[in-house]
Amino acid sequence: MKSFWRVVHPEVPLKLLLVILFLLLIALASGFSCYDNAASGNAGQAGLAALGVCLYALPAAGLARLRSWARKFEIGFSAFWVIIGGIILVYYSLWEGSFIIATHGSVALYLLSHECRELFLRHN
Repeated sequence: MKSFWRVVHPEVPLKLLLVILFLLLIALASGFSCYDNAASGNAGQAGLAALGVCLYALPAAGLARLRSWARKFEIGFSAFWVIIGGIILVYYSLWEGSFIIATHGSVALYLLSHECRELFLRHN
């Protein structure tokens, strides 16, 4: 069995570990959605859910290994979801839009922070 530190870089701070766990939680939920849609015969929805798994799990794995491509991708992806959250906030649901903006905005703000930027510059 692999050691935890062989999967996650030993210098990953707690804040980044929380971001990684958040992304993996979303990927896990998308995985359940993929299975449910595949079992129901909804191949299109299952494919979109599988794409969701990849869009969250791959950057989480890259962030765990302190890869700069993962940080850059996740900053852009989180910014995209902040914009979508704003649209949802205005036109659909105050609660859902606020939740999306708060969670993905927090991820983007941490990844843009000086602490995180320095960490990735040291290791790339």
